[in-house]
Amino acid sequence: MMQERKIPSNYCVIPSVLMENKGVTPRAKVLYLALSGMVDRAGLMWYGSTEKKVLADILKCSVPLATRALKELIEIGYVITKDDKLFLSRGL
Repeated sequence: MMQERKIPSNYCVIPSVLMENKGVTPRAKVLYLALSGMVDRAGLMWYGSTEKKVLADILKCSVPLATRALKELIEIGYVITKDDKLFLSRGL
């Protein structure tokens, strides 16, 4: 039986400016890849407790560790939050 896919796209791309940023942890970089595969064309995704669990499962870590990686991306501007939505920054 095939395992259900959590990231809908066939591949994800990480911007070189993010990849080369030594101040970003590897977990946060992988999280960015996961998010880029989950957002819609506008770079938007709803973010609630279910999505937190899905992201933690993708990263193979606890929800608090996934949340910490997300906060890291928010603090440096790679991810923007508003209400219950996440936006990937297009200004990398």
